Amino acid sequence: MTINLSDEWFTAQEIAGLPLMPTADRSIRRMDLSPRRPRSKGKGYEYHISSLPKETQRALKVSQTKKQQAETGKVNDINSAALKGQLAVMGEEGSQKAHELQKTIAFNNLSSKEQTRVRARSEVLAAWEMYITDFEAVEMATRQFVEDFNRNQLKLCEQTRIFVPKVSRSTLMRWRQAYAEQGPAGLSAGYKGVKVSLMDSQPELLAFAEAVLAKMPHTKPGNLLELMQGEFDLRDDVRLPSHRTLISWMSRWKVQNKRLFTAVANPDAYKNKYMVAAGDARERIVRLHQRWELDSSPADVMCTDGRFSLISCVDVFSASAILMVRKSSDSYGIALTIRQAILQWGMSGDPEKEWGVDNGKDYASYFIQGVADSLGVKLAFTDPFAGEQKPFVERFFKRFAHNMVESLPGFIGHNVAERKAIEAQFSFADRLKRKAGSSKNVIEVSMSSEELQAFCDRWTNIYMHTKHSGINGKTPAQMVQEWVEPLHRIEDERVLDLLLEPIPGNKGERTVQKKGIKLDGGWYIATELGARVGDRIQVRYDAADAGRIYVFELSGAFVCMAQNPSITGVSRRDIVLAMKEHEKERIGEQKKALKAKGRKLNQMELVEKAMAAKERKIAAQQVNVTALPKRSHSLSTDHIDGALSALNEADQQTATHNEHFDETGAATPEMIGAMEHVMQSRIASSAGKSETDTDRFQRWIKLHEAMERGETLNEMDKKWKERHEQTSEWKGNMMVYESFGKEAFGMRD
Repeated sequence: MTINLSDEWFTAQEIAGLPLMPTADRSIRRMDLSPRRPRSKGKGYEYHISSLPKETQRALKVSQTKKQQAETGKVNDINSAALKGQLAVMGEEGSQKAHELQKTIAFNNLSSKEQTRVRARSEVLAAWEMYITDFEAVEMATRQFVEDFNRNQLKLCEQTRIFVPKVSRSTLMRWRQAYAEQGPAGLSAGYKGVKVSLMDSQPELLAFAEAVLAKMPHTKPGNLLELMQGEFDLRDDVRLPSHRTLISWMSRWKVQNKRLFTAVANPDAYKNKYMVAAGDARERIVRLHQRWELDSSPADVMCTDGRFSLISCVDVFSASAILMVRKSSDSYGIALTIRQAILQWGMSGDPEKEWGVDNGKDYASYFIQGVADSLGVKLAFTDPFAGEQKPFVERFFKRFAHNMVESLPGFIGHNVAERKAIEAQFSFADRLKRKAGSSKNVIEVSMSSEELQAFCDRWTNIYMHTKHSGINGKTPAQMVQEWVEPLHRIEDERVLDLLLEPIPGNKGERTVQKKGIKLDGGWYIATELGARVGDRIQVRYDAADAGRIYVFELSGAFVCMAQNPSITGVSRRDIVLAMKEHEKERIGEQKKALKAKGRKLNQMELVEKAMAAKERKIAAQQVNVTALPKRSHSLSTDHIDGALSALNEADQQTATHNEHFDETGAATPEMIGAMEHVMQSRIASSAGKSETDTDRFQRWIKLHEAMERGETLNEMDKKWKERHEQTSEWKGNMMVYESFGKEAFGMRD
């Protein structure tokens, strides 16, 4: 754009021929007009508009306006791409011609409506320039122009009046400056030139702010400003922003970098919202029970007997699922869930079958690895904190947690925020009474863990008959029913029970000694062990009999069954329960009963009706459906065969020899005495108040020597030993022990 309404200097060629001016430019140069100045380009002078007569000034403005309107009309026909190409060829971005081309490109990029608005405002500016030439005082002329324009006394076209109904002095001044700096596009509504903020114009300051946001993503603008002041306060070359400016910059930066900021501030939210989820995790699973995914999660429902954990197993191929309620997620609870799945579903004959689990200690334990090895299954561990690597069980938990669980009594919310919102429903007085009373929970609790398990079983059954988009709109039950290949099953449940029983510490491995196998403070003997002294073997507990263990080769082959004659026939579970009961009585712990409050709305009744309706619907759908029996093969591995042999021998011994019980099934006096001896020895191990320092150190020596022999201490002895080694008493006795040995404490080898 070459015409500028703010130009006030003109050449002799531009003035020649105007009213009261000669037609030849030579004649104008002889007129000695003043003020004048040398031309910026070429020879001759430029003359100020004030050196010309009023009539000449008016004619000059009219000529300017016509040229400007003609130039503006042409801009819309200019190809923006061609203009940009010209601009790139020019090289120097700061050149005058390049600057003019930039203005033209900006105008050409406006919409047709905005271009019409620009032309209307340009006409108003031109009319103002012509209007003030008749006045000596420009300020007074401008006020008069504004008054005449707003009264519609100026003869302007109708389209101009539509786009510019009223003006003010400040508007005219602003338009004039915008036109001079930015060209026609500066007159567009809402047009703003590119501005660089104070933060973005200082790379060092910007880098510091981004580093703080990366390290402390939740910092406030005020804190960030204080950190900036501490870092750059002594720097004269860095300008710090104001608090308000920093607020605006942080808000804008977080919007412009929302993916990056979310990844830093909340990685889990980034995974859920932005992480690419292309592909199908089920694509490589082509067989029923080829891959199971297992996971644990705290239940979102508080029970009358405490808060429990849920352990789930999901078959990826069919989306079948099992839910188990356990006091905590431990290896034994996981093993019971696996047992339930095997008995209910069977197992795949695929040699590459696997269980997808996380790397938590309960899943990565040697016990679970041993169970998987015994059943010929591969454990596929996910990376730490990578729940997306076992998406099916994660999605199953989410589906369960956000379904009818939210309607159950005792629902405590999915997170802390939801729990606080639920507790807020109670008045302050109610919460205060709850805290001072017998219950620590503000939320009403009326469901037991057994009732929660029953609910989970019913919900899972409904889930099995619900259509899933991930399996082509079929139900899990349909996927199982349509599978025609045979599955592998374990015929004798006791084999599975034995393989899933907990094993002693140190992976269950022991060395056969002259006296037999030392385990939990007792000696287990068998005729077959006489020829195995010095061999490493693996032992498994018998849950029904604390005095009996099963002995296997490390490869899994059955060796024999060994017994501790002093306690044979005593249930290991009975011993543990008796010890726990005695401990409760000894320390005086009494559980406080929860107060039941009646409710007008019976939540369990509502859930019962809803689930019953779904069950009726499923039953109606299954009226004419009869499930055909599935072909199956007996699952056999070395471990399974070994366990079956062990159980067969145990059955024979139980049938032929039971000397510790009379005809009525009651324990003999000898057995009762043995049980009391075991209980007293266990209880004495935890009662240290009556012991002297010598007694305690003698006990420590025995435990220490047992560990040196490779024996594994039970949990109670292990913790006592660790605590005792932190006392000053032990440190003093240890000095004597290191100098004189255990003879100084009345002990002999």
